[in-house]
Amino acid sequence: MKIIKRSGAEVEFDPKKIVIAVTKANDSVVPSERMSEIQIKRIAEDVESAAANMNRSLSVEEIQDMV
Repeated sequence: MKIIKRSGAEVEFDPKKIVIAVTKANDSVVPSERMSEIQIKRIAEDVESAAANMNRSLSVEEIQDMV
């Protein structure tokens, strides 16, 4: 599955990038409100599945909206 970057370039979808971004955001939350690693991985898996079901290349913005 391809993702269309802001520059217009197409790259392969990498769910690890979602995990990294959500983990960074999660680190800024108070400890009692943080998600577990499993929850973060589930977000990436759910986004990957939803994106694959679209049967087309998605933009970075569309992926961000899903997250």
